[in-house]
Amino acid sequence: MLVLTGMDLWVSGTGLDRVGGASRPEFWTTVEVAPQPGDQDAPWRLTTLARRGCRPGGNGGWSADSGLPDIAGSAVEGVLLSSAPVGAPRDELHLLMESAHDVGQRAGAALSDPAVWAPGVLDVDGHRFMLWVHHRDEGFAAVADLGPVMVSAHGRTPPSRWAGSLLDPAAARRLLR
Repeated sequence: MLVLTGMDLWVSGTGLDRVGGASRPEFWTTVEVAPQPGDQDAPWRLTTLARRGCRPGGNGGWSADSGLPDIAGSAVEGVLLSSAPVGAPRDELHLLMESAHDVGQRAGAALSDPAVWAPGVLDVDGHRFMLWVHHRDEGFAAVADLGPVMVSAHGRTPPSRWAGSLLDPAAARRLLR
């Protein structure tokens, strides 16, 4: 799990999964952190996505990790959906969701285009990783591939500094409890 250095963060969401049926062990798939403990309207959210590889499923199917362009598209969708008006009619929300998905897919597919995604650097424990940042009127989206995990972020304003630490599983479990 990635945490940004020098910030008070709170865990705003987690995801668990189990591949192959109820008898299989659960594992963390995502952990979302945000600044300002207790503030549901944080200026950004950062999600660490565990890499689990390709796994057989209990029904004869299989699961696979998303690629970085897919994660980039989801980050853009997150920016667009965060501006959804509270209490809007269901039809209006449905159209907003479809539009956000379409825009996100197009933006994710353009991940290698520096006119769409500005290349930057994410410092993780003193190691430099590529960070791609997409700016829109609604806010920003960012993605990085750290090897064992991928990260995405989105919000109104990006963190002031893109530097952090990757917590080992034991430290992440302590933080998540």
